[in-house]
Amino acid sequence: MSNEALDFPGALCYFLVVRVFKSTWFSRFAGKENITDHELKEMVRQLEAGKADADLGGGVYKLRAARSGGGKPPQTLFAKGTG
Repeated sequence: MSNEALDFPGALCYFLVVRVFKSTWFSRFAGKENITDHELKEMVRQLEAGKADADLGGGVYKLRAARSGGGKPPQTLFAKGTG
């Protein structure tokens, strides 16, 4: 699949492939906090859709994620985008 525009009547559509990497440190942190890869993917989708809780500038975004278990406060994550 190429990144070229597809020919749709009256519309222009692009496919963009997003690659997400976890550092060793973050992978250990996520494991200790019981944050699954599926939850991380959902957070990336939210950021792509512009649903971050805050844009802190410089490509840094703040996102609060619900945590399983009653009474726990939401987990706050920060994401740095490039490009």
